[in-house]
Amino acid sequence: MKNAFYILLLLILVYLLACTHHQTIELLPELTRAESLMYDHPDSALSLLENMNPPSPSNKLQNATYSLLLVQARDKNYIEHTSDSLINVAYDYFMKQEDLNRKALVLNYEGRVNEDLGEIEKATEFYLRAADEVEKTEDYRLGYLINSNLGMIYAYRGLNEEGLLAFQKAHELAKQSQVSSHIAFSLIYLGRMYGKTEQWDKSISAYKQAIVVSEPIKCEYDRSLGSALGELGGIYLSIGKYKEALANLKRAEKEKLENGRDLSQTYLVLGEVYKMLEKYDSARFYLEKSLVTTNIYTKTNAYQYLYLINKETHNYEKAIAYNNYYWECRDSVDQVNRSHAIDEIQAKYNYEKLKNEKMVLELERSQLFKSSLFILSLLLLTIVILVYVYQRRLLTKERTIQRDKDLLRQYTRQLRENDLTIRKNQERIEELSGEMSNHANLEESVKEQSSEIESLHNQNKGLLEANKRLQENIDQFTQSLQQKDSELEDYKKLTEENIRLRDREKFLCDRLMKQTTILKELRLSPKYIKTQGEWENIIEAINVLYDDYTIRLSEQHPSLTESDIQICILIKLHLNNSTIATLTGISPASVTKRKQRMKERMSLDLEENGSLDMWLQGY
Repeated sequence: MKNAFYILLLLILVYLLACTHHQTIELLPELTRAESLMYDHPDSALSLLENMNPPSPSNKLQNATYSLLLVQARDKNYIEHTSDSLINVAYDYFMKQEDLNRKALVLNYEGRVNEDLGEIEKATEFYLRAADEVEKTEDYRLGYLINSNLGMIYAYRGLNEEGLLAFQKAHELAKQSQVSSHIAFSLIYLGRMYGKTEQWDKSISAYKQAIVVSEPIKCEYDRSLGSALGELGGIYLSIGKYKEALANLKRAEKEKLENGRDLSQTYLVLGEVYKMLEKYDSARFYLEKSLVTTNIYTKTNAYQYLYLINKETHNYEKAIAYNNYYWECRDSVDQVNRSHAIDEIQAKYNYEKLKNEKMVLELERSQLFKSSLFILSLLLLTIVILVYVYQRRLLTKERTIQRDKDLLRQYTRQLRENDLTIRKNQERIEELSGEMSNHANLEESVKEQSSEIESLHNQNKGLLEANKRLQENIDQFTQSLQQKDSELEDYKKLTEENIRLRDREKFLCDRLMKQTTILKELRLSPKYIKTQGEWENIIEAINVLYDDYTIRLSEQHPSLTESDIQICILIKLHLNNSTIATLTGISPASVTKRKQRMKERMSLDLEENGSLDMWLQGY
């Protein structure tokens, strides 16, 4: 029977090798050609890919490459992604291969697709992974694209520092790639970030450098010069340098006219500049020209400026008309936003439906593939039958052993949990005993601490008795199994490692707290915290040390007031009632009462978890 199993396994391997032997490892000529056109002529690359016959799904290399290049071509032609099906085909294949460039490219476009689908967190994760992969290569052009995309994500989310770092990295890679358009756009991105943070001189300098780099470029697909001129004009407008703004916007207008670019946004900004200069006729001229666009957002802004101009010039009839147009556009904007999500879902559905139909047709035409599946199924069925017969003989014995193992694991886990609870209780007892010796004159605090110590002693006593019974059960099952299972030994080691990690975490937090000046002073020289600013600094430090402690606490217990949260922070720092009283400006007795009221409002079941102090310190 064992020999038969090996013979069948050998037959399957031979069959699979025969099936894959004839699969080509070279790309189809259309794919090679499309990839060569991708950067300089993306529209030609897209046309070539859309007009070729898609490779068979059975040829994984060709199909994955086709899927990746089609996503890339659509992206470079500014076509919004509505589905992740294609890029997932490429991801599933190339992430298992050794081609680092392909891995980085796939991760970059996973980020682009998820960004268009609104999955910003997933997009950021993919971009970060892509940035790691591309560093292992010398593909500086791809590195520039990845870091630019990452910078855009950060910029739109208001993470200006991270965005600036990503764009600076993109600029360095663009210079290494020696591609002028990449260098120009990397400078434009830096100009935007400096503008967002109101570093006007740096922003202007970056845009001027971008213009110098862009001027010699003679590529119909390059948009860097017009973008740099237009955005520099916007910066000058922001700082009130209207003359310089007009000069750059006029150049942007000329460049875009010569290259057939959309001018609506440029006209809109020109209109705003003339409005600020109170040259209302020129402002009207450009604002009205900006209305010749399908961009509903540009129209909305233009109508608003025209309304304001006519209102300021006392042309109330036109002002009313433009105001009406403005609100009509606003209604359209709202409708577009509402319908956009429906359009995306419909487009994704249509694409998935078409893809499934093509796959069905491909399977129907491939009789050889169907026959291969049938033969493979027979072989697998034979193996399954043989394995089933063999497994039946062991089933009863394994069930018994598994049941004993499960119980043994359960007892072991409970034993370790009890040990950990006992250890935490003992630490708390020692802490409370020290506080009692230092504050013997505080009668109410001593009474509360004595009660808590007694409760912890009783809990430890019960846990020790439970551990004794658990250990007896463990010994019994260990003997029935003859020897300890290696899996259980691993579980025991893992539990011990978790305890060590907990101790290590506590040690590191204590060290960090001692090195954090504001928290260190709370222990060494406690004094009344007078200002809200001091509390904000303390809260910020606590959230850094303990994983957004106050945010989590407020979300779980919204009934806690701001002063309650302050008390919770001081308890988390293992400060006694006397110290808390000093820091908050109340008496130790009031601290005790505040704790009791907080416990009631939080509705905590502290039968197993101990006191409020222990619960907050462990939270």
